[in-house]
Amino acid sequence: MDKLKFTEKYRPNTLKEVKGNKQIIRCLESFDINDLPNMLFYGPPGTGKTTAIKALIYKKIKAFNVLELNASDERGIDIVRHVIKHFAETSTEHRLVILDEVDSMSRDAQGALRRIMEDFPNCRFCLICNYARKIIEPIQSRCAKFRFKPLDLQYVKSFVDNILQKENIKIKDDKGISLLIDHADGDLRKLVVDLQGIQNSFEFISEQNISEFLGLCDTKIMQEIFEMSIDKDVSFKQLFDYCISKNIECGNLLSFLFNKILLSGHKNRFKIMYELGNIEMALSIGCNETIQLSAIVGAFKKFNV
Repeated sequence: MDKLKFTEKYRPNTLKEVKGNKQIIRCLESFDINDLPNMLFYGPPGTGKTTAIKALIYKKIKAFNVLELNASDERGIDIVRHVIKHFAETSTEHRLVILDEVDSMSRDAQGALRRIMEDFPNCRFCLICNYARKIIEPIQSRCAKFRFKPLDLQYVKSFVDNILQKENIKIKDDKGISLLIDHADGDLRKLVVDLQGIQNSFEFISEQNISEFLGLCDTKIMQEIFEMSIDKDVSFKQLFDYCISKNIECGNLLSFLFNKILLSGHKNRFKIMYELGNIEMALSIGCNETIQLSAIVGAFKKFNV
């Protein structure tokens, strides 16, 4: 079996191969190598931000001296002051710093980065992040901003079909593929990683195998939890204990309940959805899942009157 990671094997090498976000790609293709601006790429994970800049420098690789860093690993201010500054000071005509996950940097580190951008105008920067609002305004104002949107579902499906065909991955039912795509939630990188993991774990793709691989709870169980959530006769403790006994994954349950309450017509559904949104935020920053599970139960019981 080919040991090359799918994320590298199926990564576009040129801008023409990059799908989605066509306006951004056309703009990048038009850039003059001698007039490349500082750039800020932002948007959801897995939408092609890193792929786009790598495809751009692939086209002009011989002309650029490139420094790649991941801010989540190198977030210290010393890295900015020493590694990036030392690179910016080099005499190479064309220098480009690619700094991924820059929204994880502290404000002090971002401030130091801003000063380097001011002091070395001939060094270009491509800053990549999920949330532009986490980047200080002085940096944003020095960059051409490009917002990457989630990829079109039709393209995602064709991309997956291409991998399945080339890797000879057997499919037992289409529900498994749909479940895999839905779970990726627009993150193409996650989808590709999951595909390789599934290939290594199972002989074929099926809804059951995908659910097992992703650790998804049975839909019937989550439906039972929803019905218990809106049942006034079911207490907080009864519902919470039931969720614990079923070893529910909090994020999956949250998404399921959010969609169910949205479509339910429940008189307090918007209040419940607001609470669920806060819980999703708490989960995204690493808060304890058991505590957030109790918060989910509490949100329903609080407004189920």
